[in-house]
Amino acid sequence: MLLYRTAPARASARVGALFGLLLAMLSGASHAADSLPDGGKHGLEPQAGQSPSPVKFSDAAPARIVPVEAKKPPARRLVVVAGNRIALNARHWPILGKPDAKYIFVEMFDYTCPHCQATHQAIQGARERYGDDVAIVALACPLNGPCHSASSDSNSYDTDACEVARIAVAVWRVEPTRFEQFHAWLFQPTTARTAAEARRQAAELVGEAAIRNELAQPWAGKYIAKHIELYQRAGGGNVPKLLFPQATIVGEVNSTDTLCDLVKRELGAP
Repeated sequence: MLLYRTAPARASARVGALFGLLLAMLSGASHAADSLPDGGKHGLEPQAGQSPSPVKFSDAAPARIVPVEAKKPPARRLVVVAGNRIALNARHWPILGKPDAKYIFVEMFDYTCPHCQATHQAIQGARERYGDDVAIVALACPLNGPCHSASSDSNSYDTDACEVARIAVAVWRVEPTRFEQFHAWLFQPTTARTAAEARRQAAELVGEAAIRNELAQPWAGKYIAKHIELYQRAGGGNVPKLLFPQATIVGEVNSTDTLCDLVKRELGAP
């Protein structure tokens, strides 16, 4: 079932999206963009096996310290959705595609939900049509007790849902370029992947030591908790949820044409 929740007083998709962005920046709605479980450090930390080095030593004698010019962080790519209730920096959350894509929306889903699996196929079809112009902020919101006790559907999906989602976020944190591959793998079979299967696949993609060390930290779980907080702010209810600037689509979208029509209508894509 497809359910629309559209905010009132919407002009055009392009004007609405621009107005939402300006309003978020001026009214403080952008605070959610800065509220990250790891304090916003993700993406700015050195890769595994590296160490930050603000200075370097020249080869000439005597040794002298040569300052290294600090790299300027990339500009924020703010995505404002759900009638200005949620604003996210696309560079700081799991994403399918590029954070500087022209058209970005947010998906909330459960990896063990069959309706989410069908919607994933439609999203893939839309991305094939639009290429790098479309990206999706992918927020796993597992609807089962261990990490979502407030859900009325806590027994609806697989009990591994929470751990599978945590492993997916851990893969993204360890190696963001591998997240999309792992995300697609989780949705491939007709039956949901188990946590044990997900853990083995994660180790193959990013390395056993890296995923073990990441899962030993609290950050992946904190991200899931934040996803669920945002899900509740967007009205809770069923998943999948597709969040656009002024409209929220609740329920399965199993047609690529339907999804492309949404991207055109809600984001102003051609």
